[in-house]
Formats: sequence, C-alpha cells, structure tokens
Amino acid sequence: MSNADRFDLTVLGVVRDSGCVMAPDPAERLQARDTGLVEVTLAPRSRFEGRTLREMHFREKYGVTVLALWRGGEPIERNLGDMPLRMGDVLLVQGSWRRMRLLRRDPKLIVLMEENEVPRRTRKAPWAIAILLCMIAVVIADIAPISVAALGAASLMVLTGCLRIEEAQRAIEWKVIFVIAGMLALGLAMQSSGTTQWIAGTVL
Repeated sequence: MSNADRFDLTVLGVVRDSGCVMAPDPAERLQARDTGLVEVTLAPRSRFEGRTLREMHFREKYGVTVLALWRGGEPIERNLGDMPLRMGDVLLVQGSWRRMRLLRRDPKLIVLMEENEVPRRTRKAPWAIAILLCMIAVVIADIAPISVAALGAASLMVLTGCLRIEEAQRAIEWKVIFVIAGMLALGLAMQSSGTTQWIAGTVL
C-alpha cells in the first residue's frame, strides 16, 4: 500500500470517529438518476463553427445547460454564451438523458460518451426478470419453440418499458440478420437444386 493510500485511510478513519460527514463529490451532485454530464464537440464542417451559444439558442433548442468550455488546454467558465465556437472546442453539458439523446442525433454535434455510461433503470428490473423467467418456463414446458418465446419476451420488454424502442433498434445487428437471411435462401436453393444430396454423396 502506498503512502497516499495510507493517508486516505487515516483521514477516513478520523472523519468516521469524529462523527463528521464528508461532502459528496461535486460531479456526483450534478449527476442523478435522470440527469448527467457529457462532453460535446463540433462535428467536422459543422454550421455551428463561428457562432455563439446565444445565437444558436443552444439551451432553448436542446434543453441542456453548458457549464464550461475546454479550449486550447484551458477551461473557460464565464461569458460562454457570447463566445464564438471553434473547431476542437469541447463543451461540458448538463441535462436529462432524454435531452442527451437529442444531442446525439444532431449531425452537427458529437457527444463524447459511450452508451453504457447512461445510468441503469433499475425500477424496471423486476419486470425484466419476470419476463426472462416466463420465457425460460415456456421453453422448458415445450409450449413454444425458443425462437417464438424469445421474440415474445423481447416484445414484452418493449411494451413494459424495460427497453425503449430506439434502444431495441440499436441493439439489432443488421449485418447478422442479412447473413442469416442469405444463408437460409442459399440453403433452400441448394436443397431444391439437389446440391446438398450431391455433396452428401461425395463426402460419404
């Protein structure tokens, strides 16, 4: 254990023994279940370059608040609304996750965050677990094939709000869908043309 770690443990022990409460991290106070912080930059050849946030009506249009601007390795926190944006500027934005998705869909902006940074919606977890268990029970009881049970479970996930429509669309790997469809068509063609029987006879 390093000296810095020992110092941190000592400070925590003193605070705990004295009955004091440590203040939370400011970044944690700014983030909640429905709101968060993201970094946004201008997309290449964006029409926002050279315009100010006030001219763009940034807050009114997107419903988020710009807390700071990072330019040339230095943070800027004042007079943000009247400062013309440059290519390479990074905006620290606070707002609801629903509004963050509006930013992500705008081709003039790039949101510098991964989708898995969005907090989990644990309120719907019991529904998701119940749907999963029902799907497994249907398959084990041989009531329906696994393909039908899985499709029904996915539909219930969307209907109950466990999964949003746009999240379900992003989760679909269309390349895999097209590959499977092509393989099915190729298999039917080989079967109808007698190619499968010829290959099987040759192999045997």
